[in-house]
Amino acid sequence: MPDAAEPNEAGRCPQGTVTFRLIAPGSGVFLPNYPEACNSPNWYSIEGLATFIADSTLCTTCTPVTCGADVPPNELVPDGGVTWTWGGTVVDGTGGRTCSGVDGTLPCGSVVCAPAGDYTAKLCNWSATCVSVPFHYPTGEEVVGTIPTPDGGGGT
Repeated sequence: MPDAAEPNEAGRCPQGTVTFRLIAPGSGVFLPNYPEACNSPNWYSIEGLATFIADSTLCTTCTPVTCGADVPPNELVPDGGVTWTWGGTVVDGTGGRTCSGVDGTLPCGSVVCAPAGDYTAKLCNWSATCVSVPFHYPTGEEVVGTIPTPDGGGGT
């Protein structure tokens, strides 16, 4: 990622944030947010970007990031859906960088800001039923995906 901006102390990028909303009427359960150290919940991803820092090694610490075993139980998606505000950060693992740490020499990356552009969010429920939603970053609009109901209606 050439000339990527650095996030501020709060982990947000100067370009702004994006709020994702997953609506899943009658679709059952979703896997809950992982601890904040993982930087994102597991029900959304952005095609082509590494937004989830778990299982990555950051060059600054040379220690693999783990989310721990304290994952809360699954819960039903509430009627209004679930939301997550993404601060624009991604893990940039390009350039073949490595670091030397307790676990030996590891490929590593840095947390940087995603460049402005057109992306596609993939929003999924626990059963891996997903919907893809295109969006432009940065945007002031909420990015909303609706999983179709089991009878086939309601998807957007």
